[in-house]
Amino acid sequence: MNRTPLLLSCVLVLSACAAPGTAPASPDATAAAAVPDNPNVFATAYRCGEQSATIAFAGETMRLRAADAVFDLQQSPAASGARYEAVGDPTTVFWNRGDKAQVTLRGTEWPECVATGNGSQALRADGKGWQLEVYGPRATLSKADGSVIAEARTPGPVRYGDSLTWNATTSKDPMVVTALERACPGAVPRPLTVQVAWEGRVYEGCGGSTSTLLKGEWVVEDIAGTGIVDSSRVTLQFLSGGRVAGRASCNQYNTHYTVTPEGLSFGPGMSTRMMCVPALMEQETRFLDALQATRRIELAPDGALVLVGADGVRTKARRE
Repeated sequence: MNRTPLLLSCVLVLSACAAPGTAPASPDATAAAAVPDNPNVFATAYRCGEQSATIAFAGETMRLRAADAVFDLQQSPAASGARYEAVGDPTTVFWNRGDKAQVTLRGTEWPECVATGNGSQALRADGKGWQLEVYGPRATLSKADGSVIAEARTPGPVRYGDSLTWNATTSKDPMVVTALERACPGAVPRPLTVQVAWEGRVYEGCGGSTSTLLKGEWVVEDIAGTGIVDSSRVTLQFLSGGRVAGRASCNQYNTHYTVTPEGLSFGPGMSTRMMCVPALMEQETRFLDALQATRRIELAPDGALVLVGADGVRTKARRE
């Protein structure tokens, strides 16, 4: 590993904020009383900018807790995803679209919501020729083109160690869905290894959102096999909404990333315009070029994150 001695102190502060919606007044207590609180009902937490929301199911009813208020919601028609509307209040809506959701409280739309964990109420998974969506009491197994293979009903998942199991019923045989909390490899690793057992066949694939694996700050320890400058700091921090920010060596930067079935790439970004010693500026250029060249990622057995370029050049970072 090549390293060049250096002592440098640069302090920059960048800030970004998302304006949360105004917190609504609590709904009428009688509306919230339709579903009793049950500590055994699985809940999923979401982060919506600076706000937070939690959902849980009791039968067909969703209970939404947000802004110190409690709402009971029923499913309503939607062109895509699963849309739930508050009983007696069509201006309060929870609209799920996979790992993300939109919350509207009393007509005030919140910033995009992202599940803060793998989520026990919702699961999306897919493998060769199939896809699965579990949301609340419903589970749908489909072909890759969206045509339905089987629809099932489930009371919710049961945890066994580091796995979640949904025991579902269909019009034919039982369906068992198992999601093991173990990284599933691929062009973009995902946090869950999933199996679906139905009618004597086992469908194997991956589930959950790649963003779950990337949360936190990663410190770069090698850029294209050249190491990094002594006492320098290069970082990536994956944020909500597909954003990435960090320190490129001398300057702070921010950009966005896109995940597709084929891989992961970074878009054009912006950075501050400080000047540092030549060694840092050269390293910064190499790092930003490596980001732009990234086409897929790997998670090494030792936990390192590896950005792999189209030409096979690798940049390694480790979670701090």
